[in-house]
Amino acid sequence: MPYTRGAPRGNQHALKNGRFTRESLARRKRVHETLRSARTAMRAAKLQLALVRATAASEPHMDKST
Repeated sequence: MPYTRGAPRGNQHALKNGRFTRESLARRKRVHETLRSARTAMRAAKLQLALVRATAASEPHMDKST
């Protein structure tokens, strides 16, 4: 077999399934950013709820029936 320069015959690096198309990469990036912001919002909401519960637990209860 004679020596040939360059890549082997046939396109071995062809796009075969669309996983790495520009659109697919952009969509996965948007999903990742959305999930990240949702997790951050959930973390902030949990901290706020814990603060409200801690504040409510430390305050004396006012009984309006007496």
